[in-house]
Amino acid sequence: MMSAFVEWLADTAMWTGLLIAIILLVRRPVARQFGPGLAYALWALPLARLVLPPVTLPAVLAPAAAPMPPALAPGLAIPPTMPMPAAMPHTAAVTGSSYLVVILLGLWAAGAVGFVVLRVVTYRRMRRTLLARARTVGKVGRVRLLETPVIDGPVAFGVLDKVVALPDGFMDQPDRQARDFAIAHELSHHHAHDLLANMAAQLVLALHWCNPLAWFGWHAMRQDQEAACDARVMAGRGRAERACYAALIVGIATGQRTASPRGLPTALACPMVGPVLGEASIVQRLRSLTRTEASRRQRLLGRALIAAGALALPLTASISYAAVQDGPIAAVPPAPVAQPRHPHLPTLVHSIDPDTAHDGEILVTSHAAPAEEGDAWAAFGARMEAYGRQMALHGASTEADAAAIERDAAAMASDIEQQFAEGGAMHAAIMRQTADVTALAMVEACASQAATAGAASIECGSPDPTVTAASAEASIEANALRAARRALIGARAAIAGNMQLPAQQRAEVLRELDAEIAGMQAGT
Repeated sequence: MMSAFVEWLADTAMWTGLLIAIILLVRRPVARQFGPGLAYALWALPLARLVLPPVTLPAVLAPAAAPMPPALAPGLAIPPTMPMPAAMPHTAAVTGSSYLVVILLGLWAAGAVGFVVLRVVTYRRMRRTLLARARTVGKVGRVRLLETPVIDGPVAFGVLDKVVALPDGFMDQPDRQARDFAIAHELSHHHAHDLLANMAAQLVLALHWCNPLAWFGWHAMRQDQEAACDARVMAGRGRAERACYAALIVGIATGQRTASPRGLPTALACPMVGPVLGEASIVQRLRSLTRTEASRRQRLLGRALIAAGALALPLTASISYAAVQDGPIAAVPPAPVAQPRHPHLPTLVHSIDPDTAHDGEILVTSHAAPAEEGDAWAAFGARMEAYGRQMALHGASTEADAAAIERDAAAMASDIEQQFAEGGAMHAAIMRQTADVTALAMVEACASQAATAGAASIECGSPDPTVTAASAEASIEANALRAARRALIGARAAIAGNMQLPAQQRAEVLRELDAEIAGMQAGT
């Protein structure tokens, strides 16, 4: 889960940052060609990318995994005296990188949360200061008009409780046209939901709080916002009214520079002229007022281009693939060894005298070994399963871990060697199994001769030693294959339960193990 969040966060930061850089390059040409409103609309693209959810595709659409190196291929046997595959020492580097990612993620999260808290606190302080000494002078729809002595120019603020704050005595000034233009400008901010856009932009800034490019983008967005608001207010007006409006902008900016500083933070408000915009913004707005309005065809073309950009955003979404089912599979107990039986043989043969004549159907005597010896193969398979699980859970992040793995593997190899040595449990099981197969081969030979000769009793000679040896080898190989399969099942169960492995890497290993286990099952 943490890995998926980090990947989504990195993708989102990269794409929003790239979109901000692109908009900074094209905003002014777009404003000249299609109007300030279209340039301002470009800033919706980074916000749309910020809220774009990750896309999870079916596992079948995942790209093919790279082939495993020979040292890790499940089909190759690893000698018991060797430590685990050479890829395991990489665990130390992976763990160190994970710790670094967690530390950096914590620092970023602390900065992002601190940024948002600071913005909220300063906005509430600004609102409280503006309303403390304000008096209501009018109302337009749901927007209250207030006068307060703590500001030098008109300011719009509030998303739910919408307010336009004016300097003290602003409604009594003699230039009624300039006054109405100033109020219309702030009302336009409310009608266009510019205050909501400013607050939403704080989410992008929180993501990029340590990225200077995002701060350039914030200031550029505010400039484009004011220019778009000017264009809305001046739409369809003549040259004289535009000149009056330009003089109003210059007058408010000059008055703010000569007046004593108020020190009010207005980052989430919309002052008609504020220090956050600067003189360059005022010059840009004045130039925009002198340009002819974009034609209807130009506006439609600009909207089509922005719509195309919005439709292309899903191509940048963070893509992941559904995890392969990696739950532990039930360990299947080794099936009993299938013994060849003649239709007329009532039970398993353990001994027969080849020099004795037999009348009619051959009688079979059974003197099976004790139960604990008969289950030798099952015990060996269980031991291999436990060994596979232990080795899969081992880590080699330190030299001590690697040495422990090597000691365990050496001890296991020594124990297995003793079991298969003469007198060991597995050696006894193999000898007994070879004797059983030999006896069965002799009985089959006698039965075949009796059927051919039609005699009631015959003398059986020794069976074909080549056939007997091949049968014994096949039976022993089947048992060994089951033991190896149980070892792989144990390893798979341990890997599936190891949540420290990355999900994709775990799924790839499990797929390889499942294929190998299925192949062994088919072979048995």
